[in-house]
Amino acid sequence: ESGAWTDVASGAKVTVSEDGVHEYQYRAVDQAGNVSEVQGFTVKIDRLPPVSTLTGVPAGWSRTKVTPALSATDSASGIAEVSYRINGGDWLTGPLPQITAEGLTTIDYKATDMAGNEEEMRTATVRIDRKAPVAKGLASSAKRRAKARLRFVVKDAAPSSGKATVSKIIIKNRKGKKVRTFRPNVKVPVNSTRGFAWKCTLAKGKYTFVVYAKDLAGNTASRRTGKLTVK
Repeated sequence: ESGAWTDVASGAKVTVSEDGVHEYQYRAVDQAGNVSEVQGFTVKIDRLPPVSTLTGVPAGWSRTKVTPALSATDSASGIAEVSYRINGGDWLTGPLPQITAEGLTTIDYKATDMAGNEEEMRTATVRIDRKAPVAKGLASSAKRRAKARLRFVVKDAAPSSGKATVSKIIIKNRKGKKVRTFRPNVKVPVNSTRGFAWKCTLAKGKYTFVVYAKDLAGNTASRRTGKLTVK
C-alpha cells in the first residue's frame, strides 16, 4: 500500500538510509492547484555483508578424504561471488575440490554481494590422518603385591593426529592365556613413552602384554608385544 503524501519544497533532498528496497512516487502541484502525473523511482540500499557457510569439514581428524561445500546468503541485493583459497594460494571461485592431502589443509573463504559488500574472511582447517599408529609394549618389571608400571609407546608417523586413545591392555602368561585385562580409556601423546600404573597380584614369572590403541582419526594401531617380568 502507498503511504501518505508528504509536502516538500521544490529542489529539496530526501534522505533514504534504511537497508532494503524503497519505492517512491512523486508529483508536483502548482499555485493554481494543478497536479502533475504521478511518477516513481526505486532506491535499493544494502550495507550489510553477506554470510558464507562451509559444510562438510569435520571438527576433528578424519581418516578419509573430505568434500567441503560453500554456500552464502544475503538479505538484500543477493550474492555476487563466493571465493576461497587453499593454504594461502590464489583466490578461486566455483566448487571446492576434495581434500585428500594428509596433515592440515587451511581453507579461507568469503562472499561478496551485488552491492559490493565483502564479508570478512573466514577460515576452516581440514585434518586428515590415514596412517595407522603402532602400539608397542616395552620391557617392564613388577614386584608381587607392589605398585608397578606397564611401559609402552604409541608410535605415529607424520602427519600425526597428536594423541591416541589407549582402550585396553591385556597381560598373558607364558602359555598365552589372559591373566589380567585393563581398560584405561585414556588419551596419551604419540611418540612418547608412557606407563600404566597397576598393583601386581600375579605370580612370579615371565609374561607378555599388548596395548590396544587408536589415534584421534580413528586409525587402529597395530600391536607389538611387550615383555613383563614379575619378581
